[in-house]
Amino acid sequence: MTKEKKQKINKIIKLVVLAVLVFLLLKKINWLEIVGYLKNMQIKFIVLFTLFYLGGILISARKWQILAKFKKFDRPYFFYFKNYLLGTFLNNFFPSFVGGDAYRIHSLGKREKRFKESSVTVVVDRISGLAGVIILSAFFGLLNYEVLASTTLIFWLILAMVMVSIIFLLGVYFFDSKMVRNILKYLPKRIKLYTKQLGEFREKKIFLKTMNYSFLFVAVGIALANYMLFLALGIKLSLFNFLSVTFLANIIASIPISVGNIGIKEWAYILLFGTFGVSTSAAVTIVVIARVLQMLISLIAIPFYLGNKKELQEV
Repeated sequence: MTKEKKQKINKIIKLVVLAVLVFLLLKKINWLEIVGYLKNMQIKFIVLFTLFYLGGILISARKWQILAKFKKFDRPYFFYFKNYLLGTFLNNFFPSFVGGDAYRIHSLGKREKRFKESSVTVVVDRISGLAGVIILSAFFGLLNYEVLASTTLIFWLILAMVMVSIIFLLGVYFFDSKMVRNILKYLPKRIKLYTKQLGEFREKKIFLKTMNYSFLFVAVGIALANYMLFLALGIKLSLFNFLSVTFLANIIASIPISVGNIGIKEWAYILLFGTFGVSTSAAVTIVVIARVLQMLISLIAIPFYLGNKKELQEV
């Protein structure tokens, strides 16, 4: 089977999943309830969402700068902020985050033609961000274990996050062990060299700094930003209960089985926040508002997009 045929089949599967999930959502939601939430929406919390979301991008840009500096790239902070924002903008027009990441890799590596090194910074940025979400989902899930364990699926999700967190930390710690080196010997030379570059970020100082920025981004750009939407709609949910499932919701939403994760995130919110009495219509309204706001915020990057059209064609 050719690569193009596989891609077509993959797109068809995602469209089918999207159609099924949206159809089930339309049957389940209460439109009058949604209209009520939108009418009573408090704008001050929408403004706070915007500020926290932008704050998350500022933090992410700084983390990328730290990773790039470790690989001997010398760029001003604005370069990283501009290209991170532009990458976010591009992600709204691609089926996954690959489009934005490809642009970031190209923009950082083109001057010195060091695309392998620039790609490593973006990969580590992604891995550390995902690790931050997984570790925090395990941490807060365990803190609220007595409540969440009553739902079998959530119990297993929390257990999975705990196991993945342990595996990640053990993998980082034992990456340079004899056993891992023996495994790497059997990999193709290019992959082995690339993996070795990834391993360089295990250096204690850079690893801790990277993870600290990842936790900060998750706290600001994901947790606080999205909690503002609950407050905007007047949904009574304690911050503690919110934190115990919001990271799980984001992990589920990132599963690439639907176009633009449409339907996946909505059902994740329904399942997880429903544990605390949040209605289906409220959960769907929050996700839709978040999508619209994120897309509108990304439009800030339009001037950068217009100024970098030629470079974008090279990616």
